[in-house]
Amino acid sequence: MRRQDLRNRLCFLLAAASGCSGASNSSTTHSDFLRLDSDVSLETLIIRDSVKAGEPVQFWVILKNGGSPLDINNHPDRLDVHVEGTSGQHIDTTQMSSVDVFLGATGRFVLPREAAFGRLLTLDCIGSGYGQRAGCYYGYRLSDPGRYRIITTFRGLPIQEGHERFLVDTAIVNVRE
Repeated sequence: MRRQDLRNRLCFLLAAASGCSGASNSSTTHSDFLRLDSDVSLETLIIRDSVKAGEPVQFWVILKNGGSPLDINNHPDRLDVHVEGTSGQHIDTTQMSSVDVFLGATGRFVLPREAAFGRLLTLDCIGSGYGQRAGCYYGYRLSDPGRYRIITTFRGLPIQEGHERFLVDTAIVNVRE
């Protein structure tokens, strides 16, 4: 991998605005992919937006903070991933466990201003994010051609004015024969 490509990928993942500016050999910069708004947001990015039926679908789930430092609850039940078909029908999971998944190690942490935190997931085997736990908690196998919507919901933000805050994002993947 070329040094510039590696730098662009690290900048994309870390979203450290002060250390990632500058020219790129590519026509698309990290800021085109990961724009930080003035508040916290969730972004779901499909690695390949078109796959053959039965192929794994990989995607990034990224929590971005363009505002003040933010206390994050990173417990595994704070991120949900659901899949819908073309007409909005819910797609059933291929397996299920009692624990959902989030982006990494458990606990609380502060997400600094102008930073991002994320995890690469595979749709057919969504694990816990904990290094010591192996296996899948749930997954989706997209074996029929069509257009699918991946819906991610994050509920680990601080409660504000007595209300739970949550973020939702969607991404589209096309499955072909």
